[in-house]
Amino acid sequence: VKLPKIGKVKVVIHRVPNADWIIKSATISQDSDGKYYVSVLFEYDETASTYVADTTNVIGLDYASDGLYVDSDGNKGSNHKYYRDGHKKLAKAQRKLSKMQGSRKGETKSNNWYKQLRKVNKIHKHIANQRLDNLHKISTKIANSVDVVCVENLNMRAISNKGFGNGKATLDNGYGLFLNMLEYKLADRNKYLVKVDKWFPSTKLCNVCGYHNNDNGTYFFKPSISSADMSNTSQSFAKVSSLGNFLVVLYCVIISGETPTCFAISTVVSPLYFISLLNLSLILSIILFSNTYY
Repeated sequence: VKLPKIGKVKVVIHRVPNADWIIKSATISQDSDGKYYVSVLFEYDETASTYVADTTNVIGLDYASDGLYVDSDGNKGSNHKYYRDGHKKLAKAQRKLSKMQGSRKGETKSNNWYKQLRKVNKIHKHIANQRLDNLHKISTKIANSVDVVCVENLNMRAISNKGFGNGKATLDNGYGLFLNMLEYKLADRNKYLVKVDKWFPSTKLCNVCGYHNNDNGTYFFKPSISSADMSNTSQSFAKVSSLGNFLVVLYCVIISGETPTCFAISTVVSPLYFISLLNLSLILSIILFSNTYY
């Protein structure tokens, strides 16, 4: 790259431009790890994409703290915790930095302090680059294989607050950045990203028969149903944790070729030591009853 007043500088080119692209500007920046980056702006004629999205090729993604997301087919995203992996190395470098001249307030920072600070920043940059690379690969794979992606519009800053106690794991996932990548990559391919409102009662809708439970405090567990399970009998349970009812089991049964039916069983238990026994007895009785009846 040839820069004004500097001349030719050796660079690692991320993407080779075409011959007909016109250079408009270049921005040089220095990152915290001491490396310089140049961002070149080009002007070129872009051909409009004629691809028509297939609205039946749909997938739903739900946020998961231990795997980035869980899709509607039951597949999990990457479970890499890059900050956790590099935490020991980062802590060691930061401890070394804290003992050098300049770490205390009002002290003159020494050259060794600046050198160690650059090492700490390099570790931070390495962790961020690992996360970016992983998110780019996953988002590109989804954007190439699916035409419509449905996600929940979550407030990741609120989820990562101190009250939940999992802020480090939430921020290490980079789920918000992952959704931003999906949004522009799907838009470039004439595909769609549908953001479902966070107050939409998805946990109150049965994933098997579509039954909507209006009882406050009742939530469905929505396991993925495979085609093999659908051919025989599919079961999904819902659990309630409310002050009045200690246990509500919602049992949905689908019989192949027949209309799905849902029925609820509610039990109020006062002594806490009876909860586990009643849970087991109710589930066993439901299973035995369904097998005998059908």
